[in-house]
Amino acid sequence: MDNNAKEQFLKKLHNEQQLFRRSMIQMGKEEIYGEAYRIEITAILYDILIEKAELFSENILEKLAGRENVLQFLYNTWLKKEDNLYEELCSHVEYEVGLAAERG
Repeated sequence: MDNNAKEQFLKKLHNEQQLFRRSMIQMGKEEIYGEAYRIEITAILYDILIEKAELFSENILEKLAGRENVLQFLYNTWLKKEDNLYEELCSHVEYEVGLAAERG
């Protein structure tokens, strides 16, 4: 793998993350609270991309580096998924509440 492609992608990703972070910091407390899910998911997506960048081909890294707002794109596509974190949490709560009810 071309380290230059990886470095370019990681730099772009870092810049995106910093811009996102600055935009959140400029908000008021209530607005930040309203964006908490977006902030958390974006941070997780950033961490995943950093971790997985080593596995991506040079072609993929170049395409990602050339794409605008990779983090926003991935966040938006995540929201469209039917089996997102909210659904997983709902299932978890239902399961654990059911177990707790059985135990008494």
